[in-house]
Amino acid sequence: MKQSISILLLSVFFCSCSSLKNNSKSLYLARANSGKTPFYYTDIYDNIKIKEHFQEARQFCNKLAAVKRNSKWGFINSKGEMKIPFQYDWVSSFGEFGFNQNIAIAKANIIKDRNPMFTPSKTALINIKGDTIAVYGFISPITNGLSIVNNGFSFKNVGRSLSSSEGLWGCINKKGKEIIKCKYDLMYPFYNNISFVRKNGLWGCINKKGKEIIECKYNNVIYIDDNIVINTFNDISGENKKEISKKGIIYMFLQEIKVAFDKKGNRIKNPSKY
Repeated sequence: MKQSISILLLSVFFCSCSSLKNNSKSLYLARANSGKTPFYYTDIYDNIKIKEHFQEARQFCNKLAAVKRNSKWGFINSKGEMKIPFQYDWVSSFGEFGFNQNIAIAKANIIKDRNPMFTPSKTALINIKGDTIAVYGFISPITNGLSIVNNGFSFKNVGRSLSSSEGLWGCINKKGKEIIKCKYDLMYPFYNNISFVRKNGLWGCINKKGKEIIECKYNNVIYIDDNIVINTFNDISGENKKEISKKGIIYMFLQEIKVAFDKKGNRIKNPSKY
């Protein structure tokens, strides 16, 4: 069954890596034209300030910089001292992908030639002390204030669709706190403060507090609004039923029965009037 969790991966479009300012004021990232360790840090006059050069490196954020040494990532301070050990296969900068500036993403067992951020593997949120706050199998960028996460570590169908044989989907906020428990088979990113979720094979709708405003008891859902089309009929069989839908109205299907709702989960008796 093809499921449109590819919508989740389109978070690449909705929230890309944040442009982070150098808050270390005196240090700037530079790169040599050649060599195995081309990255280094200078002052504003291009004088080298940290003696060591690195395989890869990022700008300072919250007084720490992510750098790669001997194929492992860690963090250094403005003196070049290691503050978080070199033990990760990939890390983000602190505050990147919409998270709080005290939060970075760290991954193990990344897949070569794939974007590490969007590759399912053991993924941790760490703080500036290097403490692990939470661990998931997949963490999406923050979209509309929340990140969609999966608590499983075994995935399949990576690419157009993404599913976990052991994990469930939920949401965390920009501080890494779990706001919506991981209990859904499938979950779409939030649009207009609602998300469509599937639990035990049946669809419903939740708000950003995790409340089910439409009970998970329907076989399919169609929702069309600005810049979004959700059509689980199309996901499953390629059947396109958009012509029966009005913009901004939620249509839930229980077998052949169609029920219309507004974006607050209130049932609409006569959707043709909208």
